[in-house]
Formats: sequence, C-alpha cells, structure tokens
Amino acid sequence: MQPPDMAASAPTPAALLAAALLVVAGCTAPTSVTEDRRSVADRATTAPPATAGERPTTSAPSATTAANATAGGDNRTIEARGAPLPVNQTRIFARVQRVLGTNVTRPEYVYVVEDRFGNATTDNDTATDDADRSPGLYRFWRLAGVESEPTLDRSERRRIPNGATTLFGGIRLYPSANYTASSIEWVLAHEYVHYIQFKNRRSAQLRRTLSGGTTDDRFVIRSVLEGAAVYATDAYLRRYVPGDRLNSEFYTEYARQLAPGSRQRYANLRYIAGHRYVAGRIDSPARLAAVYDRPPRTSEQVLHGYPPGAEPARPMPVSVNLTGSAWRRAGTDTLGEAFVRVALRTGLNESRAACGAAGWGNDTLYTFRRASGNASYAWVLRWDDSENASEFASAFAASLDARAPATNGTWTVDGATMDVRSPGGAWTVVLAGPEGFVRGTDLTVEDGNLSVGVAER
Repeated sequence: MQPPDMAASAPTPAALLAAALLVVAGCTAPTSVTEDRRSVADRATTAPPATAGERPTTSAPSATTAANATAGGDNRTIEARGAPLPVNQTRIFARVQRVLGTNVTRPEYVYVVEDRFGNATTDNDTATDDADRSPGLYRFWRLAGVESEPTLDRSERRRIPNGATTLFGGIRLYPSANYTASSIEWVLAHEYVHYIQFKNRRSAQLRRTLSGGTTDDRFVIRSVLEGAAVYATDAYLRRYVPGDRLNSEFYTEYARQLAPGSRQRYANLRYIAGHRYVAGRIDSPARLAAVYDRPPRTSEQVLHGYPPGAEPARPMPVSVNLTGSAWRRAGTDTLGEAFVRVALRTGLNESRAACGAAGWGNDTLYTFRRASGNASYAWVLRWDDSENASEFASAFAASLDARAPATNGTWTVDGATMDVRSPGGAWTVVLAGPEGFVRGTDLTVEDGNLSVGVAER
C-alpha cells in the first residue's frame, strides 16, 4: 500500500488515450496499461551519466527565447473549472514555460474532477488500454508472462493523483483522496509539459519517425514523451520547490508495489527508463528538442541509453510456410527488449530477467488463426549471438517452470501448449497454441535464415 504522505505529494503521469476524452497525454500510477508517479530513490538511479557514445547536449537557451518564455506565451488567465483548485494555475504554467524555454499559447482551462472514480477513464483499468491492441494480442502477453490483473485496488488507487491533457486544449486533474496544494501543483506542472508537447506536435513528430505500429514503437514513443515530462518536472521542482521530492523519484519506489511481470510494471518502466534516457542525452529541459528530433528507435536503446544510431534492430530473414495447413497469418508485431525483460520477471528475479533479455537483436510475433478457436503464436527472436539466444531460452523455460510444470517437454499455460525452441544460430522461437500446432511446427535454419513451417490442420 502506498504511504499517505507520498500519495499527497507525488505527481503521477499516465498514458490516458481514452477516445471519449480525446486524451493526448496524462499522469497517473500504472493500472493495467496505465502509468505512474514519483518516489524516493538515490539521485544516481534517476540521473545516470551521459548516453553511451553521445555527450549530453550543453548550451543554454538564447536570451530571446528565455525572455519570451518568461512572458508565458500570452497574458490570459487560465480558467479553473470544477472542484476548487488550491494553486495558481496561471503562474505554474508560466514557470513551466520558463523551465522549458518555450512560448506557446496557454491552455484554455484546468478542470478538477472531484469524484475521480465516477469517471470511466480512472475507474476502469481496461479503459486505458491502447485501442489498437487486440484482445488476441493481450492473450499472448498473458501467455508470455505479462499479466493483466490490476495490482492496486480502488482504495489504493484513490491515493494516486491523475491528470490528462485533451485535444480541446484543456487539462483535467483527478486529485488523490488526501490531496494537498503541493500534490496538485506537481501533477499540474507535469500535465503542462504534456500540453506543451502537444502544442509543439511532439507526439506526431515521434510517430512519424517510429510509425507507432508495433508494441516496441509505442514503448519508445511513450518513453520519450513521459521521460521528457518527468525530466522537466524535476527541473521545475528543483527551481521552484527546492528540497521537495523529485518527480523521477516516485517511479523506482512505485515499481516495488507492482507485481513482477504485470502490465503495470511494463507501463511504469517507460517512465523510469524514459527519464534515464533523456537525462543521459541532455543537461537542460530547454534542450529536449534534441531528443524529439533524434529519438531512440527501440526499447533496447531506451533501456541501455544507446544513441539512435547504436545497436539498430537486426534484419529478420524469416519465411513462414503454411502450405497444407488450416492456419492463416492474422498479423505480426514487434514486442522488444523491454517486453522480454518484464515477461521474464514472472518467475525470475530482476537480475536473471535482465540477463535473459540482454542481447536482443529483433523479434517478430506471428499470430495465426483458423476457422474457429483461439489464435496460435510463433514469437521469433533474433539475438546478437548464440550465447544470448541460449540465455533467453534458458530463462524463458525457467519462467514457464515457475508457472506450470513441464510435461513431455512442453508447458500448459491458460489452456495453451507452450514451447521454447533453439533452432540454431542466434534464433529462438516461442510457440503457443493447441498441442497439435506446437508439435506440428517445424523450425529450420539455413545460412542464417529461419524457416517456420506450420503443418497442423
């Protein structure tokens, strides 16, 4: 359970993309594929040294930019709506602009929702799921070890402030049960960073670069947006509320409250790793454009602090043969190293999970369907070398052992037969589906190319 004092003083970012609210970005502790807040951790944990191979960007904003930022964009007062707002919302926005060195039009209003659990986007965990992720894809998440059950009950979630920035230019705040002026200020400062990101079209810019079409793309985009917001909010706190706990400090402690291998843990990782990545790339929130303009391309780069050009995703020379089979390909996805690491935490300690995910080169999740019944899956992973491939295979098997005993070389999880195979070289393949699908799938490697043959009818 979360300590009351922390709940009252810690801003909490959330990726609330609920269509009903047309949410652009938000702040909350992760519930399902939701997000996070701040806690107490060593500064070295939240602000690591420079990114490998790339020195932090160092230069102050120009005098003109700083002067414009001081003006706060315009002279309008930001309207407060809903429940009473115990802070000066207009002044906070002007301060955030100074920290960022920006000069955008102020939001029209800040709306405080008093009965936060009367709102669907905060009461229903699944309301925060990304709309383009199908139930079938989430089924594989569960099979792989990333659980979907909520970690916190409603009373615990009441202690967590929440916020959202909408396409209509407004900020919505959902205060915690014991909220104070301090907790409202920090949540609002974080939301203002998201608002400024939206006004400068940073999310659209990142989606043009990464497409956002895969699970790993979405992790990277969210890591950059939330990492930047946490980094900027920390700067705000240091400048205007010295001595208070930092926004970044929440995430490490909050992670300890989340079940290993949960979707909440995966969501929270975007804040922790995103903040570390941004802190390693720049030395001032006024230089966040350097990260938006040259973002990481994979969650591997985010996790390890690699610059965009280092450790690119490896090619995936894979052929799938369905001749004579009743199965048909229904879609593909790339899950990424961050997903691998969280999945392995179900049954394994953090160190073993990180080792099992290290050396990720690329992956493709193939989803297969036939006329009736559940989907089947072939998760093909390519590693940097055969040693990393073996390490993952061993770790994934150990994770499966922790959930279900092996029978005749396979595992049964949630009614699906599962197997992890090492066909050769730097490849591993996780198979999941009916027993006939798993046992009837043939894997061969020739000249570094992987062939997947599905024979079951």
